[in-house]
Amino acid sequence: MTLVTLIVSIFLFVQSIFSVYLMLYSWEHPEKLAASQGPRTFLPPQLTFSVLLPARHEQAVIYDTMKLG
Repeated sequence: MTLVTLIVSIFLFVQSIFSVYLMLYSWEHPEKLAASQGPRTFLPPQLTFSVLLPARHEQAVIYDTMKLG
């Protein structure tokens, strides 16, 4: 086993243990999980922007590509 493989394996092991810890913590403290969620309401946008989409020879499908859901 090379040193790089060993280091990556140890890193992935530590990351997996941390993920299990977070999962178990959120099960034990559901109020903390609810408090860490994103906001339910948002402020109106302050900035606008344009998107340039190259669409050479795509007249037949560009509408479906650009259609907002």
